[in-house]
Amino acid sequence: MNLYIGGQARVNLPNGHAATVKQTTNYPWEGRVKLQVSPQTPQEFALRLRLPGWRSGSTMTLNGKKISVPVSKGYAQINRKWAPGDVVTLTIPMPIEKLEANPNVLQSRGKVALRRGPLIYCLEQPDNKTDLDRIALPLSANLAARFEPTLLGGLVLDRAATLFAQVRDRFARMDKSGMPQQRMLAHEASLVGKTTLSAVPFPLFGSEPSQGFSGNARRCLVL
Repeated sequence: MNLYIGGQARVNLPNGHAATVKQTTNYPWEGRVKLQVSPQTPQEFALRLRLPGWRSGSTMTLNGKKISVPVSKGYAQINRKWAPGDVVTLTIPMPIEKLEANPNVLQSRGKVALRRGPLIYCLEQPDNKTDLDRIALPLSANLAARFEPTLLGGLVLDRAATLFAQVRDRFARMDKSGMPQQRMLAHEASLVGKTTLSAVPFPLFGSEPSQGFSGNARRCLVL
């Protein structure tokens, strides 16, 4: 199983029998994937499930009982004699992570990307009242995910309670190696107050119809 998306497939086994695999999931908004395996008659074969490289702490159950299986080249492999109605559930935690840019890339110094699951999130000016150029995201910023069922057919937004600041010299302070001390930015800035930001998945940049902006008009920022 390589692609996690709801659907059903009929698979022909090497011995001439067939099995149906039904997948139920709300991935990538949620990390729970349910697979119902139904061979025509009990059959022995291997079921391989892809484990994304970004995942950490994923768990798996078989018919409601937690299992531990070998992983090879990014795939978990379950070898057993399958019976009609067997259910495998894969659960992948999706915390919101701050990914710091490589400081050797001048244009990206001092910036972070927000990632949840397989998606990178971005901030767009029409979605946020505060000028994005004045935002400093503290390391301790409170990040939370919220599902919006009425937006673009239903998607998960990231919410970040952050500081907005007057930042005069972003790269003024250097460490001994000559690299900017970006982690000091939120603390050294002249703080004005707090605000709440709304981030959307980067693939949907510029596609929110209710705002009335084209993709070129919606300014995007990855902190």
